[in-house]
Amino acid sequence: MSLEASSETEEMERWHRISMHVRTACTVVERVGTDVLIKFDGARDNDEIYTVVLDVGRETSCREDSSDLEEALSRFFGASLSGATSPADDFAEPLRSFDLLAKRGFVVGLMIMRVGAHLEFEVFLSRDDKTFEPMKRRGPVFVKVADEIIRYAGQTS
Repeated sequence: MSLEASSETEEMERWHRISMHVRTACTVVERVGTDVLIKFDGARDNDEIYTVVLDVGRETSCREDSSDLEEALSRFFGASLSGATSPADDFAEPLRSFDLLAKRGFVVGLMIMRVGAHLEFEVFLSRDDKTFEPMKRRGPVFVKVADEIIRYAGQTS
């Protein structure tokens, strides 16, 4: 295996671990009813482009800004994924795409919320550019909402 292929494999394994943390966040939202925001902020001047917020919009909200998304998520949702069995492919690729968009100057936010008895995902895309038209999509299937946002970003670049 070449170094490049090994590096790509390690990168995807990292995104699978991150997606498992997002699955854990979904479980917390389902059980507790708290909202979770995960933001990829490519407009920031510093290295801490990731933000994780629990209880969005409430006085008791908890916020973590970080340069490492996996680390920030593990602080909120547990460091050990040893019991996790699903590779969570439906989260890994879109999250990785959000990260790539942030590295190109976009701001992408993922809000996970409970609406009645089910989860809703709201994804927004913006850019610190007066000519860019922000976009927001919401629905019960993360990958569908995420794909619309990713396609829109690709058309505007």
